[in-house]
Amino acid sequence: MDHLLRIAELEERIKQLEQLAAFPANNPNPLFFLNEFGEILFQNPAAEFLSAVVYDKQTYTPKEFWQQASSLFDFAGKKKIYIEFQCSGIRYGALCLLDKEKKTVTAYTHSLEDQRIQIDQIFNSLDQDIFGVLLEHHHRKIAYVNKKFVQLFNTQPTEDS
Repeated sequence: MDHLLRIAELEERIKQLEQLAAFPANNPNPLFFLNEFGEILFQNPAAEFLSAVVYDKQTYTPKEFWQQASSLFDFAGKKKIYIEFQCSGIRYGALCLLDKEKKTVTAYTHSLEDQRIQIDQIFNSLDQDIFGVLLEHHHRKIAYVNKKFVQLFNTQPTEDS
């Protein structure tokens, strides 16, 4: 009877592991698992919809893009890097986690447009007549400017300013 209980426990554990294994496949954001040379070892179904990646004013296939981006993978130093690119007119960000021991990279991508919508919702909830708001990315690119900022400083900042 103990062996039947053990079999039931193992079957339940297998079911849990199958659900865990399906988690990346069910993620709506593109996920990539790469080797040190940027070769794609695994990509989830959402990643298959990316095509014609624009990075550093050049257009690449996803395969070519990751191979190009592999020059940024510093396994001796950083544990993570962040890369921005465009695909089909949508801006994406990729948080790349470097595994120094295995020389692999897990790239978690997300649409920056989704973040812009969230930022807009947050700042629209503020009293726009009082606060002038300018928000920049860590690369000093402008992420958000509200109307009051433009009025206060009599300027329309661009991503290049």
